[in-house]
Amino acid sequence: MSYEDVYGISCQVCQTRLHVRPDQAGTSIKCPDCFSQVPVPPPPKRRQLPRAARSAAQDDPSVAGPTGVQTETQKMLEKARAELERAEAEEREESPDRFTEGLFEFLIDVRSAVWLAVLACWFSVAMLLTRWAMSFQIHEEGQASLSQTLSLIVGLFAVGLLLSFLVATAAWGWALVRDTSEGLRKIARWPDVNVLAWDRDLRYVLAAGIVAGFPGAMVGILLGWIAIKGLMLYTAAATFTALFPLVLLSMRQADSVLVPFSEGAWGSIAEHPAPWNLTYLMTIVLVILGLFGTVTTIQHGGLLGLAGALLTAFCMALYFRTVGRLFGHLDDQPLEPRPAR
Repeated sequence: MSYEDVYGISCQVCQTRLHVRPDQAGTSIKCPDCFSQVPVPPPPKRRQLPRAARSAAQDDPSVAGPTGVQTETQKMLEKARAELERAEAEEREESPDRFTEGLFEFLIDVRSAVWLAVLACWFSVAMLLTRWAMSFQIHEEGQASLSQTLSLIVGLFAVGLLLSFLVATAAWGWALVRDTSEGLRKIARWPDVNVLAWDRDLRYVLAAGIVAGFPGAMVGILLGWIAIKGLMLYTAAATFTALFPLVLLSMRQADSVLVPFSEGAWGSIAEHPAPWNLTYLMTIVLVILGLFGTVTTIQHGGLLGLAGALLTAFCMALYFRTVGRLFGHLDDQPLEPRPAR
């Protein structure tokens, strides 16, 4: 495709000048400045001289010569201007200010606040029941079996509550990643009460979380066997931090949970280091704060434990929001195409 086939359009929200190709007509692209979706109209029709005038211009060198020179000059100027605008747009897109702009705006929505409160209470209750099950004791000898039975029942209920919390968090996190990657500053498609209506793509979040956290969990278990106990939470968090965005991107591109690492995802790290560096920098801060909240919830109950759970949920929300920003940037880059469903 020659350069002459590229034409310019303007964002309807912020009037940023964008350049598109004819094969993009009928679709929409994301504005690098305001992240809104801009519909791509058909390419403009080129105005032509009447047939008689064109014949005269072709036959008369005095007419065709200067016109040809002017046209080539205009093409060179338009090409230089388009390249400058494209370079400026890429620079703005990869800047830290652009990456973090509007990152907290989703919290203004009432449904966001409700989800945060529900998940915080959910996690706090699960940890409360876990502590209760582990400390449940009855000292009378005749009631030892009753103590063990009650401890087992409460423990199983706590495990079920914790697993359902993880599934709900995955659905909530996928809504954040999906809508943020599409340029939305407020989340429009939160999961509703009907679990069966949840987006089936949340399986990517669950699978990516298991794959990313499993190596660290195994390291923590092995360290526990050699008398270095209590590190599994931290080792699992370390590998989760390093691998989760990469694994989720790979599964999303391949449209399969069986492809945890793809060539396109690995290549994007070298081709576009700026958004990856910003993602990992923000992730380190959020993981430290989230671990502090999680440990507080595990060790304490009451208002202090609830405050720790709320901090954990808040850090998870910002983390998924950051991953969505990363995917939104990479979606506009020449990565491996996703197969059609």
